[in-house]
Amino acid sequence: MNQLVERILDLPPRQRVLLLVGGVGFLFFLYAYFLYWPRAELIAQQEERRANLQADRDRKAAIVANIEHARQEVARLDGDLRRASLNCPTPRRFPIC
Repeated sequence: MNQLVERILDLPPRQRVLLLVGGVGFLFFLYAYFLYWPRAELIAQQEERRANLQADRDRKAAIVANIEHARQEVARLDGDLRRASLNCPTPRRFPIC
C-alpha cells in the first residue's frame, strides 16, 4: 500500500489532479449506477402522483371558490330527482299478474 501512495506522490501535480478528478468521477458514476438510476422509475411515479394530486387540489379549489354555484346546482338536481321520482310508477300502480 505504501508503494502505491509513494507512486502517486511521485507523479507530477497535473497527473495527481487528473487522478483525483478521475477518482471523483468514478465515485459519481458508481453512485449514479447503483443508487440513482435504479430509482428513476420510482422518481417518475412519484412525480406523476404529485402532478395528479396537484390537479385534484386545483379542481377542489375551483369547486370551493364556486361553492354557492355548486349548492345551487345540487338543489336544482335534487328538485329534478324529486320531479322524476313523482313521474315514476310505484308498485301499487302495476296490476298483479
